[in-house]
Amino acid sequence: MTDKQNQHFVPQYYFRNFSTDEKSIRMLVKSSGKIVLNAPIGTQASRNKFYGSREIEKKVTEFDNKYSAVFSKVISHVNDKELTHHSFMGMMESLCFQELRTLNERKSKAPLMDFFEGFFQPQLDANDDYDSGGPPEVTKVINDAMRTALETMSDPKSWQTYHMFNVEGELAEILDLDAVFLKNVSGTTFIFSDTPVARFNFALKDQPYDKHGNKHFGLTLHYPINSELGFLMFDRNAYELISDDQNIVTVSDRKDVDALNILQIHNAVNSIYFRDVECGEYVNNLWESEKDRFMKDIPKVECLEEITLDGYLTGRMVNTLVLPEPTFVPELTFLKVVDFSGYHFLPYRERFVSVLENT
Repeated sequence: MTDKQNQHFVPQYYFRNFSTDEKSIRMLVKSSGKIVLNAPIGTQASRNKFYGSREIEKKVTEFDNKYSAVFSKVISHVNDKELTHHSFMGMMESLCFQELRTLNERKSKAPLMDFFEGFFQPQLDANDDYDSGGPPEVTKVINDAMRTALETMSDPKSWQTYHMFNVEGELAEILDLDAVFLKNVSGTTFIFSDTPVARFNFALKDQPYDKHGNKHFGLTLHYPINSELGFLMFDRNAYELISDDQNIVTVSDRKDVDALNILQIHNAVNSIYFRDVECGEYVNNLWESEKDRFMKDIPKVECLEEITLDGYLTGRMVNTLVLPEPTFVPELTFLKVVDFSGYHFLPYRERFVSVLENT
């Protein structure tokens, strides 16, 4: 009998935050616009053995239990206006973990994995012919270690789970971003997708730069928490937050909610989710308005000129993963782009740039 393991890349506790019965969710299929009114939570955003073994799934569950508790506390703390440093840190880490675990993350890195496989395959083929010059058992141990290392570097599951379980490294790169909770009182609910952490960069919208990496100036990340609450991280040097409360922004303008919901639709791989049956027509209308603008380009590895963080060309060519430019960039009424015409480090945030001084 096949040992099936239905493993989720968006956890079930997250779905339950948007569910009226904690068992089912409303869904729109991105490819067709079809709406399913009672999609079972247990089968959403999941695949058989998505992460691999039961041991890895058990470790993922430990993280899920941790972040489920974070969500519960944050929702309570926002309602009671008792947010703490731990509230923000917990959400930042859970945001990073969620972004690293999705099907979209694996798909976006697929060209890189294919490149590694092609690069390492000749070395794998020659691996068994390697002779350490020592006893045969020592040579075998070395050969086995080399094979394991090379196979792991080109295996998408191993690559993804390695980064997931080292989430602190991802978090460290965005800790300088500011963060706020979005309290939605617009009357239009937040929706989410099978890729719920969405990146955008309105500050550099018209600039000829890559804009969405962890080190980029103007980076913004949005993560819905439930239908009335969201989490936003943004570069404080690129934007001014227009809000009396710098921890909880009351979002009353439907245009802001629409913009963030459209972003979720564009960010989805397969599915968009929402809480109420009555919301179905609204979500379908958003999908209809955007369906012809969905990104058709795919990530690819290109050989490009190497440039340092200081903006200097090294003269070398390097193979680089190039992600397509998003076709939708939300503009939010409570986030104003500052004048950065005098900023010298574009497209990177200053903390990542080592300035070369004349001596």
